[in-house]
Amino acid sequence: AANCVINLRRVRNLVPYAIEGGEEERVIEEVTSVEYITAMFASGMGSRLLTEVVDAINVFPDSVSVLRELHQFLGRHMRALRHPTTPGLAAQLVVQEPDASQLLSRFRALEAARPSAERWPVLEWAQRPQEFAPLLMTVREHDAGINCVVVSPSGLFFASGSDDKTVKVLRLNTGDVVMNLAGHTDAVNAVAYTPDGKRIISGSSDHTIRIWDASSGADLHVLTGHTDKVRALAICGVEGATLVSGGHDKVLRVWDLRTNEEVRALVADQQDHEDVITCVALSPDGTHVASGSHDKSVLVWDITPAGLEQTLSLRGHVIFVYAVAWSPDGRTIASLAGRALVVWDAATGALRYEMSAHSGPTRGLLFSASSEEIVTGGAGCNLIKIWNVASGEMVGSLMGHTSSPNALAMCPSGKRFVSGSSDRSCMVWRLGTQGGIDGALRMASVTNHSVVSNGSVICSGDTNGSVHVHDAGTGAHLYAIGNVGEMPKGAAISPDGRTLAVCTFGSRILLHNLATRTDICRDHEPSRGPIFDVQFLDNQTVAVVCITAGMVQVRSAETGEKLAVVKTGPGTSIAWQDAGQFLLATMGGPIKLVEVPSGTVLGMLVGHQGMVSSVCLFDDRRTLASAGSDATVRVWDVAGRAELFVLRGHAGEVHAVRPCAGATATQGTLVSVSQDRSVA
Repeated sequence: AANCVINLRRVRNLVPYAIEGGEEERVIEEVTSVEYITAMFASGMGSRLLTEVVDAINVFPDSVSVLRELHQFLGRHMRALRHPTTPGLAAQLVVQEPDASQLLSRFRALEAARPSAERWPVLEWAQRPQEFAPLLMTVREHDAGINCVVVSPSGLFFASGSDDKTVKVLRLNTGDVVMNLAGHTDAVNAVAYTPDGKRIISGSSDHTIRIWDASSGADLHVLTGHTDKVRALAICGVEGATLVSGGHDKVLRVWDLRTNEEVRALVADQQDHEDVITCVALSPDGTHVASGSHDKSVLVWDITPAGLEQTLSLRGHVIFVYAVAWSPDGRTIASLAGRALVVWDAATGALRYEMSAHSGPTRGLLFSASSEEIVTGGAGCNLIKIWNVASGEMVGSLMGHTSSPNALAMCPSGKRFVSGSSDRSCMVWRLGTQGGIDGALRMASVTNHSVVSNGSVICSGDTNGSVHVHDAGTGAHLYAIGNVGEMPKGAAISPDGRTLAVCTFGSRILLHNLATRTDICRDHEPSRGPIFDVQFLDNQTVAVVCITAGMVQVRSAETGEKLAVVKTGPGTSIAWQDAGQFLLATMGGPIKLVEVPSGTVLGMLVGHQGMVSSVCLFDDRRTLASAGSDATVRVWDVAGRAELFVLRGHAGEVHAVRPCAGATATQGTLVSVSQDRSVA
């Protein structure tokens, strides 16, 4: 199946025609098969497959259960399934599903009916996670559609505003209604908490803003000044002393919450909004707000006491702006206009990209805590979609609402968010089981040689140019190192476990202090070409293999400064013998023993037919394991320059080999990873 030729016309039309013809059994058989999933993603039609699943749900109500499970599976693994070099990944991900999975049972039934030679090569997990569903809770307490949601600073409660003219406060963990805030005489369009969590502020179509006591629900004050519907609110400043509001009167108003007085009204003129203001978003440092309008613009304002002026104008939307959000790292502004997601540089106002996000109007918008993903909610399919900020690629999709998700709000932990919909429901979602979009997704998309651990943390590089740091004991996602530049190729951690070194295909080097979570050095020299490996000699010294430039750089692990440059010819992997010499895998086959810093070749280990892709010393520092394009793993006596034995069994190029702790040439375990999709 991995080597078959895909008939694009058949793949493109097969399921849509079957749905149109009402062939329910055939549709379910096709869309749940590993072969069809693999073919769709290999053909660049992964998003189309999601659409087909949604269409099938609408047509075949008796099969909703398995189709919803399939949608969750595809949404969870979207980024991994798009990886072009892993045709067997869909099968591997299916066998990692919980025991109760209908996808898993269908896969096992099909595999059992096939000859063993035709079955997918998968690795069975002894203990699989038994719960993956991202939807934690659904609450329906409002009598009309929900327009806005916000989570309290404590993360214990969330508030929702509705067309039923009320604000409801609910416990985040249970969905129990704590308070019903009634007082508005028209729809509630915006709601916010003050930073101390003591007050809730709501804006309404009745032209007023109300301030509520978050503990008792008492109506503390009514702010009047708007002459039409209030659509948007943002609370600014460290102490939450400033409120910015906007609405249908085209005026952005600034309020002092200490006195409950209006400070300034930014009335429409040549510089300000010329139509309905629909949304406002606060910058992470609390000094600026971005406002979106029906005039197709997003304006950025300095709202410090000395400022209160416009600083950027983001124009180029082709229709009304419905939502705007500022990334937690302050670098990016995202806006929603009609069906489009538009991403801007927050510093310069430059347009990064614009793309169609949903098949209907899109109003829900937020950033993940890491600033690496954007979450949107839109009409049409009524889906919540997750996008990679750097690439604009959809990496996840969540199904649950039966009408447009109008509002999204992130929890302070960054691990959950709340959505509110026109279907009168609020849903609480797990943004990722390990702090990101999904732990399994992240681990499935790592590059071949860029997973390392010091026993306390596991560091993995993904195909989008980020490095993720996980707790080695719990698997929790601790933080991400973004903007590495390109796909990480190699990684290593110093013996003391404090320093991480990463190299990329795009000739970049990163040295990062894991203890302080700060970068030591980020270096980029395009002339040296792709960097294939990094390895530590000790806590102070690291070597960098530059394949195109044909050299090994020896650098200080403490500063990143170059200590020596050793001319070696093209190499792919390195292993330090001691401070004066290292072993270098080469493109042509021999493994060289090289003296530092002269570059003199002291000896060679000859045996591989073709490129040697990985070398690694055993703990005794005298025995070496190597992996090559000839599908073999070889073990060597370095001092005697002799090949001890050859391990054969892989059907394709062996990418990497590592001896397990305590292993020797006569006992213990070696682990190898191959292009044939197997781990031996």
